[in-house]
Amino acid sequence: MIQIKDKSHFRKTLQSLGHQKVLIVKFSTDWCGPCRLIAKSYAKLEKESLKKSGNVVFAECDVDIAPEVAEEEGVTCLPTIAGYTKGEKVDSFMGSNKEKLAEFCYKMSKIAPTQSNKGSRPDVSDTGAADKTSTGSSDLTTSDKQP
Repeated sequence: MIQIKDKSHFRKTLQSLGHQKVLIVKFSTDWCGPCRLIAKSYAKLEKESLKKSGNVVFAECDVDIAPEVAEEEGVTCLPTIAGYTKGEKVDSFMGSNKEKLAEFCYKMSKIAPTQSNKGSRPDVSDTGAADKTSTGSSDLTTSDKQP
């Protein structure tokens, strides 16, 4: 998993992925309880993605280490998960809902430019129940969800 160090490193990471991969970034920090709640799920989703296609790259940005990146990306709540393709942010959500995290990663994998888009939805069921206090809202429509 890529650890974003500063604004320059973030930009270089986006550029290095070009048009071939999707970048998913978890903006968080060590002292954030909700961030810790989804840490294992996020790591599991990264491993699943590597097994399937490798077209989705996962990164973490500790907002205490790289506050300028969080500010530039409009992060106002922790954790915030953001998806990027072709160097641009295409979607994001806030909160620690594990099912929403899995749906978001699945949705982002479907827009990976070179992926065949024939994967299954990631499973986070063995990482515990979702945090019911999530304040983020899902941008997924019914047509985006796989049965």
